[in-house]
Amino acid sequence: MLLNLVRNAAEASLASAAEPRVTVRGVISGESAELSQGIAIADNGPGIASEVLPKLFLPFFTTKANGTGLGLAVVQKILLQHGGQIEARNRTQRAEFAAPSGAEFIVSLPAIRRVPEAVESKEVAI
Repeated sequence: MLLNLVRNAAEASLASAAEPRVTVRGVISGESAELSQGIAIADNGPGIASEVLPKLFLPFFTTKANGTGLGLAVVQKILLQHGGQIEARNRTQRAEFAAPSGAEFIVSLPAIRRVPEAVESKEVAI
């Protein structure tokens, strides 16, 4: 999952930035009962076109010439199966990045995994 996101960010940066840059940082948010941990992957590529943003996680949707359109769909599926989520957005202009300012993907996972309580079995085995 992380390899896919970092590779996408690197490809976007290499394609358009004079000084390609990918940043990966840890993020912790929420209250103690609903604490989540996450990772933000940002690049200084061209960003995501507004008409593409709502389609990013759809299977077989791609903007790459040789892409399958399965990478981000699989990333989202893995996160959902672990109780997490992913958000894609364009970065706002910052002084340390020359225009365009790029895209950012924020992965969030629950800090504490909820495991269902064990249920006593009334079944007797011999």
